[in-house]
Amino acid sequence: HAPALVSAYQPLSRDEKAPANRLYAGFVFLVAWWALAKLGVSLSGDADTAAVWYKLSAFGWLLMPPVYLQFVGVYTGRHIFGGATRPVFALLYAIAAALFVGAWLDGLIVRRMIASDWGFTHEPGPLYRFVFAQWLLALFLLGLYHLVAFTVRAPTRGDRTRGILLITGIVVPFVGGAITDMILPVVGRHVPGLAIPLTTINAVIVAYAMVRYRLLSITVEFAAGTIITTMPDALLVLDARGSVVVINPALQRLTGLPATELQGRPIGELVPDVRFDNLRRQLAADGEARLDVELAARGGDRVPVSVSVSRLRDPQGRTFALGLIATDLTERARVEEERRHRDATVQQAQK
Repeated sequence: HAPALVSAYQPLSRDEKAPANRLYAGFVFLVAWWALAKLGVSLSGDADTAAVWYKLSAFGWLLMPPVYLQFVGVYTGRHIFGGATRPVFALLYAIAAALFVGAWLDGLIVRRMIASDWGFTHEPGPLYRFVFAQWLLALFLLGLYHLVAFTVRAPTRGDRTRGILLITGIVVPFVGGAITDMILPVVGRHVPGLAIPLTTINAVIVAYAMVRYRLLSITVEFAAGTIITTMPDALLVLDARGSVVVINPALQRLTGLPATELQGRPIGELVPDVRFDNLRRQLAADGEARLDVELAARGGDRVPVSVSVSRLRDPQGRTFALGLIATDLTERARVEEERRHRDATVQQAQK
């Protein structure tokens, strides 16, 4: 199922460290495993071979419910089982493992394989009817409850849209697949299963939401990058030698200089009134520094700015860089100049 695997790669390639992205990629991998093994079931030439393929497919469809529920918990930011979330999920995965063992024991998950016009299908055993079916339904409804509750309380229209996409992408394959792959086989009716194609559609829908709306890849790194890019004030980060190593678009707009002319330059060239050694000593003494200085701009111009300086520390508390945030004071300087001009004019008129 290439569409499912491609849909997993898209968000994962954006941020492979994001827990939601990893869970989603794991979910799609399980769908692909299930689909490939189910294809083996359909193309088997005899019931024994079909039974082996079906047992292999169980690895996918047995792990999907707890992965889906964990995915929902990460997306909504909820501890679904409160303080017992970790041990409960460990129990859920243990149940999946036990059911997988049961799938390989004759008669428990699958009573027998049945030949049909579209290949082999299965007659469910007691473990499938009375344990797996109820377990799947319980995890699905629990996850759906948290998704709906989160979407209803979503503060923005965009959040609600993302929630609706997720709910739609999960409800449709579950309802369709439950009818064709669970309910009808239990009552002895066998039709072409819809669970795999509908679940693949679900994977594509969720991947679209993740890429189009940045549904699940909001990590500390992503948030920090977005803040730096969109913040209205200019940002400079200085390394241990006082050279500019990080800038943002606001600094480029303020100075009229491209990034290539800003990065790597000593701070003294961009802010002539600032000496790096003096700045470090002030930070060591006071912990922070605030300066009203002028920023060098294109064509030799100077832009008045108010600069706030702070230290950037590593997890051990060591300073590894300095961060400078510069606020444009051009408008304030213009207003003050106009005020001084008015005052001078009034004083001249009174003489």
